[in-house]
Amino acid sequence: MKILRKNARASRPMLDAVLLLCLAGLPLKAESSSRHVITEFGAKGDGRTLNTAAINRAIRACHDAGGGMVWVPDGADLPRVRSLTELGTREARQAFWAHELNSGCAGHTYGASGIFQINRPDWKFGQAFSGLDWGQLPWRDAMHLPGSRQIGLGAALLRSLPWHEMAPATNGFKGSTAAAITPDAEHAMAFTHSGKAITVTLDRFPGVVSARWFDPTTGDTRAASAAPLSPRGEHTFTPPGKNAAGDADWVLVIQAE
Repeated sequence: MKILRKNARASRPMLDAVLLLCLAGLPLKAESSSRHVITEFGAKGDGRTLNTAAINRAIRACHDAGGGMVWVPDGADLPRVRSLTELGTREARQAFWAHELNSGCAGHTYGASGIFQINRPDWKFGQAFSGLDWGQLPWRDAMHLPGSRQIGLGAALLRSLPWHEMAPATNGFKGSTAAAITPDAEHAMAFTHSGKAITVTLDRFPGVVSARWFDPTTGDTRAASAAPLSPRGEHTFTPPGKNAAGDADWVLVIQAE
């Protein structure tokens, strides 16, 4: 989630337009890019009302819609909040895979509030200049959050492949949240955040390929097909149920034999 402030006053922060991009672990889609205005979820800019619950409702609605924008109306005072909904391990992991493959593996950053605020057990940074408090976790604990390890697993998988040659695959991977492929079609990856089956057009590959599922929560893999596949027609790959964390997201890795 990112907050963009266009104007601020030293004594009393004001918002000309504050836009929260509710990534929520998913790529933004045209059909889910509507604004979720916090006042429509009960927030009040009167300087007295604690708006935590209302903003959290807007964030959750944005997540459930598959992405979009959480919007603070123009000219509104920054609403009082105590602790906004934090994106957890699943959201951080799904954001990594969705955005990484949609960007052609151009890079991804991951952070935790306890680290960049340098919280200590005996001292917390507290509210930022915007008036928001992004968490109280000490930085040594934040370094070992599950999300950090799981994104590290993803990075290790990418390093085992020619990730720097991959480009977003805009077709040929029906049902995927995001996909990427090398120019020679020797290597491809597809991600599903919902456990939806992925139908791959095999004609684009130069020869026989093998496929495997990668569990993004453990780094374990399992075969995605009983035997190597010839480059003809389409093949539907169905994820093997829940991953080790009990979630539905999986990564499909396809490589030439």
